[in-house]
Amino acid sequence: MPGNKGYSLLEVLMGFLIFLIGFVGVSTILISTVKSTKFSSDLTEAVFLATNRLEALQGLPYQNASLNDTDGDGVNGLSDAGCGPADACAAKADSMQSNQGRNGMYTIYWNVAVDQPLSNSKTVNVIAVWSVKGVSQQINIRGIRTM
Repeated sequence: MPGNKGYSLLEVLMGFLIFLIGFVGVSTILISTVKSTKFSSDLTEAVFLATNRLEALQGLPYQNASLNDTDGDGVNGLSDAGCGPADACAAKADSMQSNQGRNGMYTIYWNVAVDQPLSNSKTVNVIAVWSVKGVSQQINIRGIRTM
């Protein structure tokens, strides 16, 4: 109608609908970004903990008990991270530390292979394991300790 000023109810509803569609899109991106940031933070902490453990092991004397292949599986057992040395399982790690990092959400396992890759050396593989929404995650860091 000529002379009427303002917006009709339909125009207001259409404007609100367009705003709502844009807001939902931005919210989805924001949620995805927060989840990615959380995973990156967890991964960074796992790398820090594993690297810290490897450096501590590298600083020990060559004959230290923490650098022993306690189950004698050598190279074949470098990736074992199923349980600690006192537990019974197929993939028994040589040593472990549980409840590490913030909230104690990480378990650090390490395995040793003696005289690998050369005589008078030990290959040490450190594995950091944690869980995200019931899905196990892990990273491995490997180093060689010489006599």
